[in-house]
Amino acid sequence: MDRNMLSGKNFQSLINFLWDNGALDYFSLEDCELGQEGGEAIAVGMTKNRGISELHIGKNRFGDVAMEGLVRALLENARLRVLDIDGCKIMDRGGKALSELIRNNHGIHTYDFRDNQFYDETGSHMADAIKQNHRVKKI
Repeated sequence: MDRNMLSGKNFQSLINFLWDNGALDYFSLEDCELGQEGGEAIAVGMTKNRGISELHIGKNRFGDVAMEGLVRALLENARLRVLDIDGCKIMDRGGKALSELIRNNHGIHTYDFRDNQFYDETGSHMADAIKQNHRVKKI
């Protein structure tokens, strides 16, 4: 469903889709003009979905609040292996939350978080998290 303009009128449908589709292995909504509400809907949907192993939601405008919600949803997700959130307008607050995910979720081995807006302190948090999680293979 990449490169569509999803306005947000049906985010509950997105949540229900993620809740009800446990067989889905790969999910991508890249470059869909999704803002904070869209990111939060994906986070809520991922609280119950334990089937997706690759989540590609880059090139949207989620920001920090949605990233924090996504981290909470993914901390206990043992199935997810790839998280692509490149270019999602995530700043230091969301980056620090992402560091917590890197540190504590040992299932995700590939992260793509390029083209966000992290600064030195967040880079330091991420480096420390990666040192503690030896299963990360690609960033």
